[in-house]
Parts: sequence; C-alpha cells; structure tokens
Amino acid sequence: MSDARKTRQLVRDVIANGESRSVPTRSIEARVHTVGCSGLRTISIRGFRLSSGEGGHIAGFDLGPGPEEYLLGAVGASLAQAAAQVACELDLRIDRLDLALEAQITTDGTPGRIDAITVIARLETDEPVGAFERVAKAVLAKSNVAQTLSVPIELMLDLVPTDPGRPSADDWQI
Repeated sequence: MSDARKTRQLVRDVIANGESRSVPTRSIEARVHTVGCSGLRTISIRGFRLSSGEGGHIAGFDLGPGPEEYLLGAVGASLAQAAAQVACELDLRIDRLDLALEAQITTDGTPGRIDAITVIARLETDEPVGAFERVAKAVLAKSNVAQTLSVPIELMLDLVPTDPGRPSADDWQI
C-alpha cells in the first residue's frame, strides 16, 4: 500500500473510530474574494493572484476561467509533474510532454459537477515505443490531485457574518 493510501486509511480509521491519533499532515491555504454578484473572484495562493469567473454560459460574462477549469488545469499540472517523476524513477527520457484534458460536466441535476476527465498525453522521446506501457498507472498513482479526486474528502464550510460597521476586505487588493 502506498504512503498516500496508508495516510488516507489512517484518517478514515481515526474519523470512524473517533480516535485522536496523530496523522501526518501538512497544510496549504488559499483565499478567495468576491464583491457583490459580479461573478469575478480573486484567488490568492502564496502571494500569487488568479482571477476566476463563470464563463459566458452562466450569466453572459466571461471574466476568467471557472472553478471547474482551474480544477482541470490542476489535474493536468499534477499529472505532468507525476509523469516527470515516474520517468526519472524508471530512467526514461522525455524531451517534451503535452497533455490535453477534457472534462465531461453535468448540465442538469447538479450543474457543473465533473463526471469524467479524459487525458491524452503526447510525448517526444527517443525511448522505444514500449518503454512507456506501464507508466500511465504509475503516473495516476503518483499524482496527488488524481489521488485526491479518487476518494471522498471532507469539505467543511463555516459562514461567518462580519460586523457591518467594519470593512472586512481592507486587506484585499484587486
């Protein structure tokens, strides 16, 4: 069992049994700011800023990639990183790797839910054609984002009203 699977199983066991064992973790953070009903969101991650919108199909505005598109990009970036790691571990040389990702998105029921992602990887290499036959499974196993998508994760949301007399976005620059 891989380290990631062991950790996920340990987390499941702790939650199921109400135990308080220490689970090895690290934390990452993102902040998202939106004003009114504009559909434009500013995302801040480690000082990097991204804009997010909904696309023209939602309200006629196309103010930036939507959350599903960023998720698709995150999957692609994670797979590319994992492919490079796996190739190095197997001593395979990749000159270039291009990934084309397509998500199938539900349009009724739960609109915007991604049901499937198809990835086509094209690579330039001098390696023999058969050298990459077993790489795909290893890449999926090593991709943190692919592993996250393959199991349910706990998502918690706390809505905290701010004091109406105090500007709450004074630390944001758009």
